[in-house]
Amino acid sequence: MFSTGEFSKIARVSRRLLRHYRDIGLFVPSHIDEQSGYHYYSIEQLSDLNRILALRDLGFTLEQIQRTVAQNVSVNELRGMYQMRKAEIERNLRDELEKMRSIESRLQALETGLPELEVIIKAIPEQPYFSTEFVCLSIEHSQQIMDRMYRLLPEQVGSRHFGEMITILHSEDFIVVDGEVEVGFRLNQAKPLNEVHMEQLDLTFKPSVLPAIDTMATVVMHEMPDFWHLGSSAIGQWMETHSYQMAGPQREIWHAYTPGMAESPTVELQIPVSKRLPAQPLQLTD
Repeated sequence: MFSTGEFSKIARVSRRLLRHYRDIGLFVPSHIDEQSGYHYYSIEQLSDLNRILALRDLGFTLEQIQRTVAQNVSVNELRGMYQMRKAEIERNLRDELEKMRSIESRLQALETGLPELEVIIKAIPEQPYFSTEFVCLSIEHSQQIMDRMYRLLPEQVGSRHFGEMITILHSEDFIVVDGEVEVGFRLNQAKPLNEVHMEQLDLTFKPSVLPAIDTMATVVMHEMPDFWHLGSSAIGQWMETHSYQMAGPQREIWHAYTPGMAESPTVELQIPVSKRLPAQPLQLTD
């Protein structure tokens, strides 16, 4: 048996916390000396305390902890709760890191002005394409689909068929959430493949042909997606300087891709453009 101070050292929690849990009836000493009034804890109580502390750190309120302890939640159930909370924290951390990278990229644009990136204008021939379309629920959702597609589709169909991964943004404006996205691979041969349903994604990939583009404004980025607005800004600057306008959905050609974005990818941003027609003078009528 251990005194409150001794037990606090063994469990590595404060004596104040043990007293608080004792006062609210959540975790009471196993023995109280009738003569001295001293409280004593048993080493067997460590498991009960660990269960309480685990629930506390999972974000449970004291009321929720009391109810959960009364239900005698198993270690497996606690493990499941932990995995869910861990995934939530990791997702929040990724979101916060993405925000920090986005802020950094915007500050960079403010400090240095529009980037001096090389904008290359080229003609793109039509290309056989093997792709699927989906509505992007979040950046993480889109990332998961691309990761699994990049890893599993070549295994299922055969990697010899595929060239670069290509993403096409079909929305009229730039939308991350609820935007229409098409993603797939450029095919190395003109002979189309049969459509393939990937059960892991619940998506069907179909062969098609990307139309030829006579004038494609392109810029290559070696940065994480948070910095890609610098590339599109460079294209926008070129368009305004040379009197061009957008003429179709933009494409992203992934020349180097690492699932999970563990490293900065090499991506070519492509925007179809056409010469902007001069504004017609207004004709006044009597």
